[in-house]
Amino acid sequence: MVQWLYENVAGLRPGDAGYRTFTVRPDGRTGVDWARTSVRTVRGRAAAAWSVVDGTTRLSVGVPVGATAEVHVPAADRSAVASPADAKWLRSEPGFVVYAVPHGSWEFVARA
Repeated sequence: MVQWLYENVAGLRPGDAGYRTFTVRPDGRTGVDWARTSVRTVRGRAAAAWSVVDGTTRLSVGVPVGATAEVHVPAADRSAVASPADAKWLRSEPGFVVYAVPHGSWEFVARA
């Protein structure tokens, strides 16, 4: 049950051993309007937090040194997402716009 909360509701999913890579893909279909979690890795703290207020999704991601995250921002298309300039757009998927980010703190905003 706890793993489901980390990986599905909060959206923090390991990519490989030690979180050298990981994915953030929150699932807002669970009936909650926010979630926050973090995990201590051998590289440092990996974190994900999101909230939905008035249809706007705010997604925060913390990536430890030496790691990379693939961030799936819940949005209809890329034009609905305000992303940091250094975030690399990878692709759009049904319901998500996907970015890659290196270590640091990252904030994404998706307008309804």
